[in-house]
Amino acid sequence: MAQARALRRSLLILAGALVGAHATVFLGFTIDDAFITFTYAKNLALGHGPVFVPGVHVEATSSMLWAVLLAPFEAVGSGGAIIGSKVLGMLSLVGAGAVGVLLVEELLPSHPQAKVASLYFGFLFAGASPLVVWATYGMENGVVALIMTAAVLLLLRERRTQRGYLSAFLVFLLVAVRPEGYMYVLPLAGFRLLASPGRRTVEDMRWVGLLCGCLVCYEVFGFAYYGHLLPNTVAAKVGGVSSSVYRRGLVYVLSGAARLYSGLLAFSCATLLLLLLRSLRSRTFAEALREVGSFALVLALLAIQWAFAVAVGGDWMPSARFLSSTIPLLLALTVSTVFMLAPCRVATCRSPREARTWHVLGVTFLGLFWLANLHSARQTFAFQSRLQGAEDRALLGMATLINRLAGSARTVVACSDIGRMGYYLTGEVLDWWGLADAEITQKGQSLGRVDPAVVLQREPEFIVLYSNERTLRVEATHSDMAVYSTRFLDCPGFVQNYRQVASLYFWDARWHVLFRRNAARVAARSTGPSRGSTRDPCRTA
Repeated sequence: MAQARALRRSLLILAGALVGAHATVFLGFTIDDAFITFTYAKNLALGHGPVFVPGVHVEATSSMLWAVLLAPFEAVGSGGAIIGSKVLGMLSLVGAGAVGVLLVEELLPSHPQAKVASLYFGFLFAGASPLVVWATYGMENGVVALIMTAAVLLLLRERRTQRGYLSAFLVFLLVAVRPEGYMYVLPLAGFRLLASPGRRTVEDMRWVGLLCGCLVCYEVFGFAYYGHLLPNTVAAKVGGVSSSVYRRGLVYVLSGAARLYSGLLAFSCATLLLLLLRSLRSRTFAEALREVGSFALVLALLAIQWAFAVAVGGDWMPSARFLSSTIPLLLALTVSTVFMLAPCRVATCRSPREARTWHVLGVTFLGLFWLANLHSARQTFAFQSRLQGAEDRALLGMATLINRLAGSARTVVACSDIGRMGYYLTGEVLDWWGLADAEITQKGQSLGRVDPAVVLQREPEFIVLYSNERTLRVEATHSDMAVYSTRFLDCPGFVQNYRQVASLYFWDARWHVLFRRNAARVAARSTGPSRGSTRDPCRTA
């Protein structure tokens, strides 16, 4: 027995080492979107508060908790948030794996092979490339995975022991770390309150009170500070009901790295249904449902996240970003339901040969899983390498260029790729994409639909647009992001008062073009319309 425990411990350590080795491959990449949250962390560390632009209260980050966690790193020195995101990402990744091992054992409390099942989980988790990628990419996905897995584990333990209520705080943290965390509150709270029908304990009331108290305080602060209950990014990205959006979402969950995990989700649905049907042979429906209740909770959380990915139309970012944080739950559910259904257990196998057959099948699946993820990881690495070079060249390069050209630290720069620009620029960023600008969002002009007049009325000294060629003109705005520049070229106020001063190559048929307000326009500013004027710059006199 002692030798078996030592072997299991060694194998789990090996799985952890594989996670670390897997993650180090991607540590050198940081996506531009992460710099939005880094900018919030920087301003927190500098004493400006949780803002993107000092003095402008707009919640442009989708993870305020991530910004708060990174602020101490940023306080140590410039670039601290970048390093902090890697450190916390690695720690949360390993933590999510460790908690996932415990979750498998919690889902199989009386199963004779629960320890073996947790080993399979550990090695599956070590190969789960999408979560490894996003836990080290600068984003909050690793922390989300850790909090979500820990919340489910603690909730199940509280249900089994009929004691404790601290899982409510983890449920609240899901809301603080991602806006869609609210979608998880209902199934988690429902499971807590319905786990013991007809019986409400003091612990249950404390659970509800702690969750509601945290949520109320969080939303009161958000509304008082920002004027809205949800981040501005939510309002900016909501595009209404559209069949085309749903089609893109379905393509998203059925292609690329997401395809494998969508298949595992479908497989888990089938195994859970088989478990329920088997239980109904000797139990009533209510009893059978309670027996598979833990599995059903995990499946409900997974179904919510998949439905969310479809509803928002997926994402352009690589390696199934929207689904990555739920991978520990998905792997735990898959392994647990398979072991519950397996006809051969240690104590009931008719022969050692039968036991070996099942383990050979398990190892074969593990190998195929790793191969599929390694293929995905190789494609993601190639994409990340290209994207990292493009973002450093065009985005960091643009911020460096503007810092050199600008005559004041209060220079206003209108742009749409605001991550590195916001973090490295010494001036102010005006986000004409709308994620960090409440006025543009409230007018329904976000995500490229902006009216140039709204931007020009702010009189930015610099504007960054896109082109399919080095020089921006109407004929060079036919594809990719360049199509959003057309509206500016149709605006007389822009054409007359701004001139192109530089262009930086991003990648195929995409240039980032820098425009600066004409010197004559700057000199005439005192006689022209004042900042915030209602005059439409896109209309001729």
